[in-house]
This record gives sequence, structure tokens and C-alpha cells, in this order.
Amino acid sequence: MGGFYHKIESLFGNIKFGVSTIFVFAIYLIVGTIIESYYGTDYANRVIYKSLSFQILQLLMFLSIMMATFKRFPLKKRLSGFYVLHLGLLLIFIGSLVTYIVGVDGILTMEPNLPSQEISLSEDQVQLFDANGSNITSVNLPYITMTNNLELSLGEGSPIKIKSFFSSAGKRVIWKKYPASVDTVTMGGLYNSVHLQLFNERFNEKFVLTLQNHPQFKSNLTLGPLSIHMMHENIIPCLKTQSDFFIWNLESFKCEEIPNLKEGTTKIRFKEIVFDAKKSAMPINLTGKEIPNSPYRLFNKIIFKDNPNLFVLGDSLAFFNQEEDQFTVKKMETGKFVSLPWMNFKIKPITISHTSYPEYDYYYQRPIPNAQGQFDQPLKVVKASIGEKDFWVTNERAFKIGDGMMSFYLRIGSKKLNLPYTLTLTKFNMDKNPGTNSPASYESFVNIFDGNQTQDHQQVKVFMNNPLKKNGFTFYQSSYFPIDQATYGSVLSVNFDPGRWIKYLGSLLLVFGSFWHFAVANRKKSKKSNSKPRPATIN
Repeated sequence: MGGFYHKIESLFGNIKFGVSTIFVFAIYLIVGTIIESYYGTDYANRVIYKSLSFQILQLLMFLSIMMATFKRFPLKKRLSGFYVLHLGLLLIFIGSLVTYIVGVDGILTMEPNLPSQEISLSEDQVQLFDANGSNITSVNLPYITMTNNLELSLGEGSPIKIKSFFSSAGKRVIWKKYPASVDTVTMGGLYNSVHLQLFNERFNEKFVLTLQNHPQFKSNLTLGPLSIHMMHENIIPCLKTQSDFFIWNLESFKCEEIPNLKEGTTKIRFKEIVFDAKKSAMPINLTGKEIPNSPYRLFNKIIFKDNPNLFVLGDSLAFFNQEEDQFTVKKMETGKFVSLPWMNFKIKPITISHTSYPEYDYYYQRPIPNAQGQFDQPLKVVKASIGEKDFWVTNERAFKIGDGMMSFYLRIGSKKLNLPYTLTLTKFNMDKNPGTNSPASYESFVNIFDGNQTQDHQQVKVFMNNPLKKNGFTFYQSSYFPIDQATYGSVLSVNFDPGRWIKYLGSLLLVFGSFWHFAVANRKKSKKSNSKPRPATIN
């Protein structure tokens, strides 16, 4: 046993081994700093600082320092500074280990006057919810950038398997052919889907619309003041008529105009179908209640005249032309833009299809900074499967499984931690730079309630360089988010570091030991050398 220990001591306590590990450690730090500047802190943590290789390197450094210290036992007075220095280094490593195991780093999001207690941690999970929003189960995702070899299950016996994970992803639209069993020719425009680009000098947005019931794509979209509606192309003849009202049949995809009808009409009758034009587009029965199963709808063109409304109808576009006081219909061609009458907007079809349907395909992509040089919340995705069917789950929206009351939802979310007390944002102040909308400074007034006492919010103000400390947790003012034009919510970064005092003590011993070892010890050596008698000389 003694021989084995001496071999270990000789290996890890060797000065060449120690210098080598320090050299590799320095390279890791340099590379990590460069990566963090280009791709953000989270990416650098996943690649460098919290990687398995970096943890092993730190363990080897710890062993090297410890064995180098043991090699100089029994204790010698002249090496006192050396012992203190190395003890400081060991304490820094121990404190970092305590922080890594039980420390907390997360964010607390607060809306005005609503109690907040839940911290979102940096650890990702795939979470399964029921239709009522209750969490059924969850599984932790590895803290890495990407993997295509996951074999995670959402509980014993669960048919849901997690196969891939991208911590930062890009997405693209791909088109898949409908199976041969789908008669897209006879059904015509019912299977229409489009991929469009809307742009002007200051705006550029790509989007997909489809008439199919699709979990990712819809038939309607709102972009600022502009509303975009995708409908069956058979509605075009009724848009071109002079009548303001027409009836649309959802089953036959036919429309019939209602001549001489004015907007002020409360109830109208059309072929024994009664509508209340002021209240609803759906027909009503004799008691005035809507008939939800009816295929008929009342279309009122007047409500689309005042505000920007764009209709996508097969391979055509329609909008109300104020100058001509009627709807204008224009044909679309792939790759060619159509001018719109609002803010010099143009729209260009990228894909128009009634034989294929759109899907999002995801791929791994390093984080990209925004226009301000900051890193937004990345798009995170996993590929999951039920049986032989694969599907994507993202942190943008929940993925629905099943129908009706038996529906379940999958999503990527953050692991949560509840504080032992609640915080309430009572007031948020933000000062802006003169002449701009960019914030110069902002601060949160927070009320604390721990079940026993309430601390007055006027005395708890959190702003830059003035964090809030409570029960070992430290809250820093991190960011904010708009709720409406005059109201903001606050985002606090939360830190709990029980290893901090160990690291502080280690740093203090490191500085003191370095001074003792290199300054005091060298001074004693200098005095000894000066006190030696000089040899006699003959002039």
C-alpha cells in the first residue's frame, strides 16, 4: 500500500505534472473567454467551463497541489508560507466544488403586484403536462450543446422517448408531398399552403400560412397593424362584387352575395338562414343563440376596409383599395413581389403549393448575437418519438399529444426552484437616455413576505450595484420586459453560493501565503547571504 501511495505521490506531486496541468488550464480559460465573447456565457459554460474534461482537469490540479504539499511533510517552519499558499489554493477548489454541487444560478421574473416565488434555473427539462396545465412528469436534459444519441424516457413504461437535443437551433421550412390517398386535385384550394416574405425598407419577415389544421402553422397572422387571412380561392368572385355582405359555405366552398343589405341591419334572412349582422358571423336560431355546427358564415366586407387587411387566396392576393373603393385582386408568382398599398410594403411568395404541406426542420446552430450585441433566449429543441413517429418539441410552444380531454402537452422548460418566501414588484422605474428610447438605468421596488413579517417596499430597492440579499440568496437587477406601453415587469438574476466564504478564505490565504513565501522567505535568505564573512583580499 505504501509503495502504491508513493507512486501516486510521485506522479501527481511532480513539478512537471503540476506545470503541465496549469498550462492546459490556462489554455482552457483563454479559449473559454474567446468563445464567451463570440457566443455568450451559456454556450461557453456548455462547451468549456462545465464540461466533463474541464472538471477532470480541475481534479488533476487539485491532486497535484495536494500531493505537492504532502511531499513536503513533516511540516517545516521555513515552508510555512508554502503551506499557507497551497492551503488557499485547495480551499478555492473545495469552495468551487461546493458551489457546483449545491449552488443556485437562475432568474426570477416579476410582474407588477403579483407575488413571485419560482426561480427558473439554467437546467433544461422536457416536461409533460395534462390539459389542465398540471405537471405530470419531467426529465432532465444534459448540459451540453447538442447530441443525437439520447435515449431518455419520460418515466417507466412511457411510450415517449427523447432521441436528440439541440441547446441552440435554427429552423427552416421544408415541404412534404401529401400521400397518394389525399385527393388534392378534386379538393382544389382546400390544401393550399404558402411561404411568403413581407418586407419594406425597415422590415423583413418570412412566414407560412396553410388551410390545413396544423400544429405549427395557422391560416391567420397579425404583424403589427396588418392582419393577414388565408382563405379558399373560391371566395374571390364575392370579393369583387359591389355588395358589402355575402354568405360563405364552409362545406361547398361557395359564396353568394346579399344585394342591397346595409351595415346597420341587425338581423337578416338568407334562404331561411337567420344572421345577426351586428353580433356574429354565425347563423342564429329562433331564440337568438348561435348554431355552431352550421357550415354557413356571414362575411362583412365593411370591417376590412378601414384597417390594413390582406387576403391570401390560392395563388392570388386581395386587399381593399381606398382610391378605387373596392377590393383589388392580384396574381402571385413565385419569386416575384407584389406591391401593397401600406407603408411601401411588398410581398413575395417563396413557395405556393396545393400538393405539399409545410413542416419545420431544425438543425444545430451556435448562438447568434442580436443587433445590440446581446444573446437572446436561444431556440432549444428535442426530437421525440412515440412508437415509430418522430416529432419536434421546442421551447417556443407546447406540442399537443392526443385530442379532447385526453390531450397532453410536451414542452422544453427550465427546472424550477421555489424560494422559502415571496417577492412582489410594487414599482419599476426606468430612466432613458435623452432623446432616445434606450434605457440609461432602471430599478425595482420589491416587497418581501416570508410568512412572518412584511418588509416595506420603500426600503427594498434593487438596482445596478445594489443587490437584495435574503437568507443566503442574492438578487441582482438583470433586465426588464414590457407589459404594455407604460408598464414593465422586472427580471432579477438569483445567486445562492454557499461555497463563497470558502473561496474568499482561500483567496485571502493565497495572497498572504504568496507574500510570506516569496517576500519574507527570500528576504531571510538575502540576510543570511549578507551575514557570511567575506574572504580576505590582498591589495
